Amino acid sequence: MLKVHVISDLWLGPNEWNDPEDENLPEADLVIVNGNCGHTQRAMILIEDLCSKYPSTQFIYNIGLADTPFQKTKTQIPDGLRARQMYSEFWPKNLHYRYKKPLSLEIKDTTLDILCLHGYPNVADSVTDDKEWRSTMWYRHCYHGVTHDQSVFKAPQAADVYHGYWPIWSTPELCREDHNNDVELINEWLSKPTDGYKILITAISPFNDPNLGNIEYSMYPNINPDYWFIGGTKTHTKIGNCTVHGNPGSGPSVRSVVCTIESK
Repeated sequence: MLKVHVISDLWLGPNEWNDPEDENLPEADLVIVNGNCGHTQRAMILIEDLCSKYPSTQFIYNIGLADTPFQKTKTQIPDGLRARQMYSEFWPKNLHYRYKKPLSLEIKDTTLDILCLHGYPNVADSVTDDKEWRSTMWYRHCYHGVTHDQSVFKAPQAADVYHGYWPIWSTPELCREDHNNDVELINEWLSKPTDGYKILITAISPFNDPNLGNIEYSMYPNINPDYWFIGGTKTHTKIGNCTVHGNPGSGPSVRSVVCTIESK
C-alpha cells in the first residue's frame, strides 16, 4: 500500500515564512506539491527543504496559478524548471518534475503512470469576458502567453514606439481552447496501457474551484484515470472508477491527511 500526501494552495508571498507545521509531514511514500504554494522561487525553497528533511520520500512538483506569474513566454517557467532538473547538481534526487508529459515512477514495486497539468476549465458558453469574470483570482493570475502587438494594449495617447510585450490575459474563449488541448493530451495518455495506475494531477479542481468564484465550468468529461489529485478543493470522492483527492491549505489538520493506493 502506498501513502500519498498532497500539499497545495498555500499562496505564500515572495518573502513570507511558511507555517512550520507545513514542514511536518505524515508518513508518506509520495508527496505531491500541487500548485499555488507561491511563486516558483518561493515554492522551490519549501520543496527543497522538504526533500532534504524527508530523503526517503518521493516528491512531485506541479505548477499552478500562483507559481507562474510574469513569464515572458507561456512556457518560460516550466522550461526553466526542466532545464534545472536536467543540468543542476543541486536538484534534489527525490524530486520529480514533468509538465504535460508522462512521468513514470516505481514505488514499492508499484508503477505509477503520471500526467501533471496546470489544468484549464471548460467555461460555460454563457460566460463572457465581463466584470464578474475579471473579478476572479483566475483572471488576475492566469494568462495565455504574451503578445508584442502594440495595438492590443497601447493607450491612444502613448508614443508610437515599441513598448515591449504584454500578457494575454485569460478569457473564457482562451480557457475553452486550452481545455480542449488538455483533453486531447489526456486521452492520448490514457490510451497507452500501463501495468500500474494512471494518475492525473491538476492544480485546478473539477468542481467549485475557489479561483473561479461563481463562474460555471466543467472539467475533462468521460476521462477515467485511477486517481486524480487536485488543488483548490478539499475532497476524497469517487467519479466513476476514479478516486478524486484534494487537500488544499495549511496547518496540522491538513498536513495529517493521506490518500492510500493499494499496491499492484
